Amino acid sequence: MKFILSLLAGLLPLAVFADDIVVTAKVNDRALDGSPIRGQYKYPTVELESGENASLHIGENLRYPVWIETVELEEGMTKEETAYEETPVGFVLGIKVAERDGVITYSGKAVSTLVNAVTAKGSSLSSTEATFLGKAAEGEMVEVSLIGPGGVEEVLVLHFSLKD
Repeated sequence: MKFILSLLAGLLPLAVFADDIVVTAKVNDRALDGSPIRGQYKYPTVELESGENASLHIGENLRYPVWIETVELEEGMTKEETAYEETPVGFVLGIKVAERDGVITYSGKAVSTLVNAVTAKGSSLSSTEATFLGKAAEGEMVEVSLIGPGGVEEVLVLHFSLKD
């Protein structure tokens, strides 16, 4: 037991002084249908501990009906209720980062989703997904590109830095 406590006490300074990783993204802002707006950007930033995950969504949530059921009320009365689900449209990014000796390892998934049509009976969506991974030095910028569901190239720029 004494050995375990000594080991933990020895590791504690490393945990306390570990650098957080600051990730800043540059991504196109989105129209209501999820399509990228050319020339308009968002610059979300997140500060993560090494090994931590983050996600972001630029755009709207599409709410659509998925089920209609009859619900019983008091005294034998009934009414129909509609159940809804939500799907994010626009741009969704999930990323994981870790740092060791000043080198930042990253991996993630970018999804671009557009609304094709919405009717009273359903909706039609198109999406493109890109996965990525790599290593970057502090201060380095990385570009991830994908051809979105509208046939337009979309470029995500990520900047990595360390914070004491």
